[in-house]
Amino acid sequence: MYLKKILPFQPSKTEFKLFIFYTLFIIYGSLYPFKFHFQDFPIETRSIINFIFCNFSFQTSLGDVLTNFLLFIPFGFLGVRSMRSPFNPPYYTLVITLLCIPIAHSLQLLQFFVKGRVPSLMDTFFNVLGCFLAGGFGAVSRFRFIGGKRGQELWKSKPFVLFICWIAYNTIPFVPTLDFGEIKNSLKPLLLHPQLNIVTTLKYTIGWLLFYYMYKEHTDKRLDIKLFGLIITFTLLSKIFIETRVLGLPQVIGSAFALFLTKYAYKKTYNPKFLFISLILYLTISGLWPFKFSTTPIHHFHFLPFYGFLEGQLYVTAYTAVKKMFFYGSLIWTMEQSKIKWARATFICVSWATTLEIAQIWFYDHTPEITDPLIMFLMALWVKKSRPTPKMNMEIIYKGPERRKNILKQPESNNLNGLQKIKDSLINKVSKP
Repeated sequence: MYLKKILPFQPSKTEFKLFIFYTLFIIYGSLYPFKFHFQDFPIETRSIINFIFCNFSFQTSLGDVLTNFLLFIPFGFLGVRSMRSPFNPPYYTLVITLLCIPIAHSLQLLQFFVKGRVPSLMDTFFNVLGCFLAGGFGAVSRFRFIGGKRGQELWKSKPFVLFICWIAYNTIPFVPTLDFGEIKNSLKPLLLHPQLNIVTTLKYTIGWLLFYYMYKEHTDKRLDIKLFGLIITFTLLSKIFIETRVLGLPQVIGSAFALFLTKYAYKKTYNPKFLFISLILYLTISGLWPFKFSTTPIHHFHFLPFYGFLEGQLYVTAYTAVKKMFFYGSLIWTMEQSKIKWARATFICVSWATTLEIAQIWFYDHTPEITDPLIMFLMALWVKKSRPTPKMNMEIIYKGPERRKNILKQPESNNLNGLQKIKDSLINKVSKP
């Protein structure tokens, strides 16, 4: 009980649970695959001090800078949002930053003993910088549901977070380039070697349809068709000026088809049932494509979470993770929008994802693992936890950092008034002949 009084965190908050989960995710990703070798660990005190503070590389790259900066932004933001109220912005920003420093530096130290890792003091610096800025923003900003139809905080809006995931998927690794060779290479798949791919075409068609639907649900109004076309055009052209990204014919055709459906088949297209059925179709095809089947098992099922994610390059891992978050979160959410109960939708989706992963044991060009069902379940939990609170409690929960002192007594009276109204209406109905 005494610890609960002196610690700044409030364990009952959803934000605190997300903060703990994200911290464990950072530790897991930083130390994977957990193959440590401690043969060269220093024994003398002077050597240990030198090892802790001086034995670091200061070399880095723009991609590493952005990755390490962005990695700790959720850490800092969720950290301050999970603290007790009323908020004291400078104090809580300082607390989360001081907590970040030993965590970030300890992970860099441990990476000395993980094969394939290259620890750098610059990584720690940009981790802490990202945490500090995100913590300050999360503490002082009300971060409202800007332009939205609900009284909910912006970062808790499911449609807003999902369509930001789609934009992030199309722009990762966020490293711009003006090198003529890079620009030419990014246009080759479109101009020199145009090939139609069903999976990519479906992905961009459904992705942009979901983007439009999320915007409509966020703002309670349609996005102007011309503006929608400009957003699609700008996003596709931006790939030309981002390192490692390419622009292909399937992306153009899929995006154009989404624009066509929006303009000429709006009512049939923007139905949550149509969207979630389309999502299941796309995810099933992409999960088994190119349908090269073997009569004997050709893969082992990996029970270590994120096995396939952490084996590849970091930017590939990032946009694959964001893509899965977008499509899996959209699937659960559109099923809920179609009046399917959360528990049933979660069971169907997780079972379906598990079945697909097991089937991949007999299909070439796939890595069957537990990761996809796990992401599906986590996105389902997020959808459930980020549901809007009833209006009578909204003002208390979303009032902002400096909230609660004079409002805490209101819910009880509001509840009593609401119950009294219900009672009176029932009495009137019964008394009528």
